[in-house]
Amino acid sequence: MEYDKEIMDDVLKLIQQGKVLELGAGEGNESLFLAEKGFEVTCLDINEKNIKKIQDKAEKENLKIKTIIKDLREFKIEESFDLIFSIATLHILEDKEIVLDLIKQMKEHTKTNGLNLLIVFRDSDPTCEDPEDGYFGDEELKEIYKDWKIENYEIYDEYDDDDEQTNKLAYIIARKPKGA
Repeated sequence: MEYDKEIMDDVLKLIQQGKVLELGAGEGNESLFLAEKGFEVTCLDINEKNIKKIQDKAEKENLKIKTIIKDLREFKIEESFDLIFSIATLHILEDKEIVLDLIKQMKEHTKTNGLNLLIVFRDSDPTCEDPEDGYFGDEELKEIYKDWKIENYEIYDEYDDDDEQTNKLAYIIARKPKGA
């Protein structure tokens, strides 16, 4: 299973158990990895084939993962989680208001001391035609999470040297404090 080792190492330094929600799971490699580590995982994706792959892999590895087939534009978070994350997905929604509402839901439905992890495309990325499509300024995530403890924040101009990806991304892990 190919998961992003650097990201998952960052997560496991900060949290070792709990309920997890992945938004825009794709093939679910990070969700499967976390389930393997004992987390109670729910993952969501609009693509039925992706969800089927996740279910098949989970069954093969005897992992328990709850899966949801749903468009993020229509999804409402109703439970509370210890970790909610989305990796390079939100720009696909093509509407900044919907993206910001989803982040608001993520923050509201994260348990005290829980984490949000986001990797988003920056508005300087070559794929950005309109920043209102769900792209972010270099410091925008920091501003959104200014009332939380920012555990890690990085911006990348070339995310992955090995794969020669030149996407301009922002990466944040933020912890929800008491009272937020």
